[in-house]
Amino acid sequence: MKRAIQNRSFRAISSMAGVLAVCLLAMAAKPAPKQSQSALRERYLSPLEMVFSPDGRVLYVLCQDSDEVKVIDVASATPINSIPVGHVPRGIALSPDARRLYVTNAWSDTVS
Repeated sequence: MKRAIQNRSFRAISSMAGVLAVCLLAMAAKPAPKQSQSALRERYLSPLEMVFSPDGRVLYVLCQDSDEVKVIDVASATPINSIPVGHVPRGIALSPDARRLYVTNAWSDTVS
């Protein structure tokens, strides 16, 4: 019984964290500058995975279609940085000491 409650709680927290990530990215999004019709091309971030810093102040969001990791300040819901990574990133992990962020890149066959 105790394990079922923990799994249910974990799923609820994971769902809430996903909603938070999407909301933070939506608030941080800015309209693209005006472009000519020939240069007009839509760019989607496509957030795929995320990881919080150990203190919960920073959220790292892996954006598959834009080949980057968005760094979000959770308190202000603003982007701090955008880190370019390899092509079609798929996985993200933070080192135990929180000094390194690892990203696996599917099409580049690399780790950033």
